[in-house]
Amino acid sequence: MYTDDELLPVSALAHFVFCPRRAALIHIEGLWAENRFTAEGVRLHQRAHDPRRGESRPGVRIGPRAGDPLVPLRA
Repeated sequence: MYTDDELLPVSALAHFVFCPRRAALIHIEGLWAENRFTAEGVRLHQRAHDPRRGESRPGVRIGPRAGDPLVPLRA
C-alpha cells in the first residue's frame, strides 16, 4: 500500500486547480492565514462529521462517510 507521505490530500488538488502558487504556499511552505470566511467554513464543515445531525435540505445527495477513501487505493 501507500504511506501517508506518499498520498496527496484532495484539498491540495483543489488548491492547485484554483492557483498553483496558493497550493505550494499552503501544502509545501505550510503558510495559512485564517480569516472569518475560513473560520465559518470550518465551523459549518464540523457539522458534516457529526453522525447525530442529518441533512435536511431536499434533493441533497449524502456522500461517503468521513474517512472513506474516494477511490480504492491499488499498489
